[in-house]
Amino acid sequence: MDFEGANDCGAPVELARLRRGDIFGEVSFVDNEPTSASVIAGTDAEILVIDVDVIQSLLLGDPTFGRRFFHSIAITLARRLRETNPRVLLAEQARANDGEQLILDEAGD
Repeated sequence: MDFEGANDCGAPVELARLRRGDIFGEVSFVDNEPTSASVIAGTDAEILVIDVDVIQSLLLGDPTFGRRFFHSIAITLARRLRETNPRVLLAEQARANDGEQLILDEAGD
């Protein structure tokens, strides 16, 4: 699955590639704001949707769950930020070089 945003012209930009078991939608859950990107499945996918009311009930009823839940989200966000930073830097370098495109390999190098 691709996790996409949009560039200055509104064209889709791949932000991340999600893998089996990855979560998405966590940013909107944390800050209670509208989504900031879209997810597009490149193949058939089975998606588990967890209603926000279910999560809220678990958070209120079990403080241990809450600590584990938010720790997991923090780790996910940190991983995605680390994976995205090099891509942003390369995009900025390409823009500075009159649009010369730089291509990342799967490792982000």
